[in-house]
Amino acid sequence: MRREAVGVGLAVPWAGISAIRRVDEDSDEPMDELILREDYTSQIRNPLLRFLHAQAYGRTKLPIYAGVADRDDLLAVIHQHADLVEPEAPGAESPDPAPAT
Repeated sequence: MRREAVGVGLAVPWAGISAIRRVDEDSDEPMDELILREDYTSQIRNPLLRFLHAQAYGRTKLPIYAGVADRDDLLAVIHQHADLVEPEAPGAESPDPAPAT
């Protein structure tokens, strides 16, 4: 899967996605987070953008905002291709990323 937003482009293999978590169930504008199995932020070339992304989301999360074009289709494709664990409740701890091999 390749995701580009706000000048940040990341390529994450389907196997690199462990879960999709809804951030706020009660929000009028849904936001989900992809929980990644490892850190893919090294792909962000600009060191300032890499730092800001890590500060905002952490190194193993990737947001999918309500305004993303064809958002529901995107989430359906991710569910279809990725080997996902059960969704987590909002505010729950993220799973530890798998050790690099």
